[in-house]
Amino acid sequence: MYAAQITFWGQEKGGRLSPPQPGFRPQLEIGEVHTSCIVSTDDSSVTMFEFDEKYEVKLGLLHQDHYGNVLAVGDSVRLFEGNKQIAEGTITQVI
Repeated sequence: MYAAQITFWGQEKGGRLSPPQPGFRPQLEIGEVHTSCIVSTDDSSVTMFEFDEKYEVKLGLLHQDHYGNVLAVGDSVRLFEGNKQIAEGTITQVI
C-alpha cells in the first residue's frame, strides 16, 4: 500500500464527469502496466474527492503480491479509468 498526494481531474481537463468517492477502484499506472487499486482516505470528513484539490490518500493495489513495492517515495503516479487519465500525484510513503 502507498500513501500519496493526488489531484483528481474534472471533465475540462479530460477527467471524470463527477467527483469520485473514497473506495473507488481506478487503475494505477506502473511503468507500462495498469493495475487495479482502491483509493481510500483516513479523513472521515471526505465523502468525495473534489476536482483540482490535493488529497492525502492511500492506494491499495489489488495485486500487491504480483507487483510488490515497485513505487518509491517521490515517484509520480497517474490514475486511469479505461484509457482516460483521471488524476495524478506523488507517492509520499510506502506503507
